[in-house]
Amino acid sequence: MRVSGRARRVKKTGSGRLRAQKRPWLVQAGFWALAVGVSLAALAGLALRPTESETRIARLAGQELRVEIADSPEQWAVGLMNRSSLGEREGMLFVFGSEAERGFWMKNVRFSLDLIYFDQNLTVVGYREGLPPCSGLVCPVYGGPRAAYVLEVRAGSVARWGVREGQRLELR
Repeated sequence: MRVSGRARRVKKTGSGRLRAQKRPWLVQAGFWALAVGVSLAALAGLALRPTESETRIARLAGQELRVEIADSPEQWAVGLMNRSSLGEREGMLFVFGSEAERGFWMKNVRFSLDLIYFDQNLTVVGYREGLPPCSGLVCPVYGGPRAAYVLEVRAGSVARWGVREGQRLELR
């Protein structure tokens, strides 16, 4: 039996007549909600896996730091997500290769951060202080000046170390 050019399941009624059977909208909505949920969970699972990264010693504002290098899209996407802590002289240096405006969010980061922005010459061009963590579905994106490198460190580090524009980051 064809109805409106689309195939539908049919059901025989008690009187022997055939009647088109439609799926309830609630079942269809539940199916789509489940499909979207499974897809988002799969994507989140990929993004939550830490990737291997190089660690370097850096110097900024008279402080010696141990920094993880994030130089691939996979490492940029994960960042410091789901880590329980970050040491007082530790950080993650995002290496982009060219100067552009960079947006950062604190999705699934469990502690507040300072962001320090650097140009191609590793000179400080700006910073953001005390960016709060976010565990919600929607998180703000924090921008800053054009940068080729961005260093994430524990909140309060910029003030404690006396970081200022014009200072240089030295990498060893």
